[in-house]
Amino acid sequence: MSNQSNTTPLVEDSLENTSVNKLKHILLKENPILFLGAGFSFGAKMASGEPIPLGDQLKNKLLCGLLKIDKDTDVYKELSNYSLSKVCEYIEYEFNRDFLNDFICELFKNSVPADYHKDFCKYNWSKIYTTNIDDMLETVFRQNNKEILVQNRSRASTLRKNCTQYIKLHGCVQNPSEGFTFSTSEYIDSMLSHQDFRFSSFNIDIQKEHFIFIGTSFDEINIDYYLNLYKNAGFSSRGQLFFITPNPSLMLQSKIKQLKGNMICWTTETFIKYIEEEIYQHVDKSRNTEKRLFHRGFITYDYYNREYNSTNLIEGKLYSGFEPVVDDIISEWDFRHPLVNEIKGDILNRKYSHYTIYGKSLVGKSCCLLRLGQELYKEGYCVILFNGREFDTTALKEFIAQNKTKTRFVILIDNASYYYNNISNFKNYFSGKDVYFITTSRTYLHIRKRYALLNSSFKEYYFDSEINTIYAQEIINRLSEKGFLGELSKIDNLNERIQYFTRKNDLMSAMLEMTYGKGFIKRFNRQLESEFNRNDLRLKSFLLDLAIFDKAELASYPVELIAMVYKTNTNDLIEKSTNFVKQTKNKNYRLRSGYFTAKILGLWGKEAILKNVKDILIAISPQIIENSNNYWAEMFETLLKEKFLSKILRIDKIQTRKLLVELQSYFSETSYYWLQLGLAEQKLNEYEKALNHFRQAEAISPNSYHVQHAIGRNFMRQANSMNDSIDAIDLFKEGENIILSLINEKELFQAKSHSVHCYLFEKIYFLKKFNIIPTNEELKDMKKYLDQLTEKDEEGAMVKDINNYFYNYLNGIGKLGMIKIKLTDLNKYQFIFQEYEKDLVLDFDVE
Repeated sequence: MSNQSNTTPLVEDSLENTSVNKLKHILLKENPILFLGAGFSFGAKMASGEPIPLGDQLKNKLLCGLLKIDKDTDVYKELSNYSLSKVCEYIEYEFNRDFLNDFICELFKNSVPADYHKDFCKYNWSKIYTTNIDDMLETVFRQNNKEILVQNRSRASTLRKNCTQYIKLHGCVQNPSEGFTFSTSEYIDSMLSHQDFRFSSFNIDIQKEHFIFIGTSFDEINIDYYLNLYKNAGFSSRGQLFFITPNPSLMLQSKIKQLKGNMICWTTETFIKYIEEEIYQHVDKSRNTEKRLFHRGFITYDYYNREYNSTNLIEGKLYSGFEPVVDDIISEWDFRHPLVNEIKGDILNRKYSHYTIYGKSLVGKSCCLLRLGQELYKEGYCVILFNGREFDTTALKEFIAQNKTKTRFVILIDNASYYYNNISNFKNYFSGKDVYFITTSRTYLHIRKRYALLNSSFKEYYFDSEINTIYAQEIINRLSEKGFLGELSKIDNLNERIQYFTRKNDLMSAMLEMTYGKGFIKRFNRQLESEFNRNDLRLKSFLLDLAIFDKAELASYPVELIAMVYKTNTNDLIEKSTNFVKQTKNKNYRLRSGYFTAKILGLWGKEAILKNVKDILIAISPQIIENSNNYWAEMFETLLKEKFLSKILRIDKIQTRKLLVELQSYFSETSYYWLQLGLAEQKLNEYEKALNHFRQAEAISPNSYHVQHAIGRNFMRQANSMNDSIDAIDLFKEGENIILSLINEKELFQAKSHSVHCYLFEKIYFLKKFNIIPTNEELKDMKKYLDQLTEKDEEGAMVKDINNYFYNYLNGIGKLGMIKIKLTDLNKYQFIFQEYEKDLVLDFDVE
């Protein structure tokens, strides 16, 4: 390590000057991630007052201080020629790991930072990775009264908001029980581990984020492995790499060149001084909150409209089946659906706080959402589009509260059903400010999750896939304006052009036929079969993953997941699948058309489908934390769901349970896993096993409504599976008491809706099975609970379903006359006695 300099050196090399300018832009405008190697600790001291030993100095400490080997001996000469990792491995073999770890802790614990280190945390770093095991940086943050979340375990700590995460890849002296990574075998173990949150997070971040590396020569083979992931990541997805090092070796220079990284020959001290003088002093403090918001995946329309305007328009790809982006809307490539004016009018009149658009996939909901954003932006609203992985309401509330120029805010969220609870609980505590949400969701997921909206002010709009005359006219005008009429240009009659669209099932099929001609589905299938016959197993497996995601109605397949699952060159795999795959607006992937989904699933057997689901779940397992609320959690909860496996993928009940059991070691610390395993046991009528698993979920999350509901329902279903009414009565009463307590104690409509539905269905089933005629008082109590649902949500599918079931039961036992229905309420009950499908009730179980 060279001597540290106190002044920024003159940058004469034009290439380095360019790199410095890029670095400045990244530091001022975005949120780069920092990676610290051993060289960062140069100048720090041990608790004893001696300099922290680095590299050969540490090796000498181990040989002379720990092993007491004389420097003049042949043993010392031989061992000193080995790398540090080899010396550590030797000590482990000859003695044991604890012997080594205890000595290392003594050296690095309570280390003291150099003076220049103390300025390091002036910059608001969002995340820092390190291979260092000392606690010097923790001391720096503590001395500056700044919060830091140290991730020094293989399982993630509960994440606190708005503080720097410090992820210690190779261990930490403050947590020696997790061990340290020094020996070759430990480096290899860290690469092979599927369950280490720290390396999983680095794997994800290195493929998408900007990184600044300080004080590392990348001699560690595991870090080298993860840098290769960056090299193989999709070019359009990855961020920029910056390497701060005063004297880079030829090998490091070669690596940086290969990675197309930026090299700056500074010391750590020079870098910190640059941050203080050139960055910290010039950061627009008023935009810090917006910068944090951007890093959380919330992007204001100000950003888009600065980038694109009437003189800088893009060539849209919408008509070729690509997902819409805001740039398409600004450049006027979209078709304005009639719903745009309706929803815009409702917002301008402040009728509701949440407006949700639902319908089939690939019919134009996303375009409608983005167009609404642009229209409201022109009206002076602050419009914010969420494109992130984690819906961080803390950052959003902070931005709104601190905004001095805007009083009206609109948050746009595509595929938002997973966040309905968060949106419903988002309280508008901002004096003099209005906050509105506009969201989209696929029909099935919207119906499943809409109960979460019933405590808030909301309106839902069905996006009909059929094209009416007005919408068809808009489509034709836009295509003509953009010169994309194609085959339609041969038709002069406007009515015939309109009929072309109104006769189609949806907009996507109409546009694909315009682009690819009639019979395009058959051609798509032939292309797919031809590709499958090439027997490229990785490509076929990747396409199966995408089909599973589409079937699960997940928004997209994260680009980082490709390397996590396949350990392969992402660019190569994407290039091979170009005909069938498209990139989404957040640079992830999905099938180009839903027409491929059924075909791909049909070309694979259930065994292969199960294997791919298992591989995906194992790959994302380190990111799953109890009560987390991000896209990884959404993937986990969707793919692990017993109902998805058994009813959507049609996996055999026994195979579903087998898969869940095989995943136990990966998810045993999450209540949702035990809940799904219990449901799988329940489907096999193994109620005692199911109860045991529900109790394990309860131990992790004792206050969870979902878990308590599952326990109560399990008792009731077990009772309904029995033939002896005497044994069944006690079990049923136990379950009934739990469910009724949830109904009576919980304020949330979510609890009442699912629990009332469950209670009435199981109760009626029980009465019918054992030929028990209820008293009028019992029936009135049941009707009371039913009325609670009907008053709150008379149009809800769940409410209509259980009303139908209840009144059919009353009719069957000759008790319908005891229920008095007012003439004014007849419309509420017009659905009664319609065709009833018994299995439908399973779709209303709480998850």
